Amino acid sequence: MKRKQAENIVHEMKTQDGRCTADPIYVVKVKERIYGMDPDYGDDNYCYVDEDFNECHPDDLHAEYGITEEQFENGENGGYDQLQKVYYIEKNRVVNFHFTEKAAQRFIDANRHNLNKPFIYVDSLYRCYEMIDIRNFLMSDEFVLSIGSVSVIKSMLSALKKALKYIGDDKGTCDVCSGVTFELNDDLHYSTKCPCYSVRRAINRATKHLKGV
Repeated sequence: MKRKQAENIVHEMKTQDGRCTADPIYVVKVKERIYGMDPDYGDDNYCYVDEDFNECHPDDLHAEYGITEEQFENGENGGYDQLQKVYYIEKNRVVNFHFTEKAAQRFIDANRHNLNKPFIYVDSLYRCYEMIDIRNFLMSDEFVLSIGSVSVIKSMLSALKKALKYIGDDKGTCDVCSGVTFELNDDLHYSTKCPCYSVRRAINRATKHLKGV
């Protein structure tokens, strides 16, 4: 992830519409049909299906099978012996979660052909402490600053080492001060006898930081 991407995520999370929801999370949901319901519990939702479970809306019954609903109820099936009237209910099924509404919408736009009536629902991360901590970190300046820090340090380290070649070698001998060597004490303080000690100190600190990443 590049720093600009991180900044965009932080901006979206801080400025998007949270629907007055604490610690919002954006949930992509779809409508899922559960077939085979009793007519008393089908909420008047029904369709016609054949032996291959090809679904036909009641309004399309005559165009698809050449019969009307009334004819079907009277025992006619247009020659399709396996044609059945099936009741169903629709429920909301969770597909996935996103920290930003823009990302949720991008997912829907890219996968709409595989989703049945997709929509975005804003839920709360109430008492989901780990997720809340992650969300808060993503909105912090620390997150943005951490992105690309390793690559930045590596670039600085490379530049420092190149600069050091102009004033001495990488073993402590400095051409500028006629061969005087520097010393690294336990407290990371360099001998100021060598005018290039600050460069060497920066190299040492950058190297130690990279080892800890």
